Order: sequence, then C-alpha cells, then structure tokens
Amino acid sequence: MANEGNLRPFSAEQAREYGSIGGKTKGQNQKARRSMQETWDIIRKMPLDAGEVNEIETIQSVGQIKNANITVEDAMILAIAKKAMKGDVRAFQALQKYTESGRVTEDITRQKAELELEKLRMEVDAYHRAAERVDVGVTIIDDIPTS
Repeated sequence: MANEGNLRPFSAEQAREYGSIGGKTKGQNQKARRSMQETWDIIRKMPLDAGEVNEIETIQSVGQIKNANITVEDAMILAIAKKAMKGDVRAFQALQKYTESGRVTEDITRQKAELELEKLRMEVDAYHRAAERVDVGVTIIDDIPTS
C-alpha cells in the first residue's frame, strides 16, 4: 500500500485501551438490542383494546376483524395483508417471506434444485457406464490380403 509509511502501529497499552472501549460499547449495544427485543415481545402480544383478546383462529372472515380485539402483531400482519390485496408486491413478498407460504415456496425451490442435481448425477453416471462399455480390443490391420 502507498500509505503504509504513514501508519503508526498502536502500542500494547493503546491497543488494550481501544479494545476495552470497543468491548464496552459492544456490550452496551447488545444490552440495548436485548431490551428492545424484550419490549417488542411484550408489545406484539398486547391487545389493541382493553379486554379479552379474540384469537385470530376464531375469526371467520376479514370483515369480522374490524370488530374484533386482536393483538398488535395480528393487526400488523393484517395491515400488510390488506396492502398485498390492493396489489402492493412488496407487501406480498413480506408476507411470503415471513409466513408458511414463503417457507413452502423455498422448500419447493430447494427440492427442485436437488432433483435437478440428482438428474445431472444420473446422466454423468450413465455417460461413465457407456464409456466403460466401449470395446478397446480393436485390432488395426495394415495389410489386408487380396485374393
């Protein structure tokens, strides 16, 4: 590198000090992330209104949800689903990514790739078997007698 002459290595004491600062910062960030995750876990399970929560499985149609008391998480998923139903492709992709239908699609894609790979392996094996059957005991005759 052209700038190697400009770089001064840290002393052992400086490296230890900067490493300590970095470690403390990382710990603070992890604690904050953990706290946010715990808060989200609480909030997402909260009902939209006070009172008993209607289990989403008991609701028969999207129209009934309007009067139902569902959790924050269920309401968010419903909002994304409504956008998807209006043609928002990104909302549809988000639902696919985070729901079972997305996992099923990924499973099918993986299975298809595995089948294609198996097909290629079988073709290679067949090619090798065919190559082994070629008769290498051919004798070349230079002088063919004429009668």
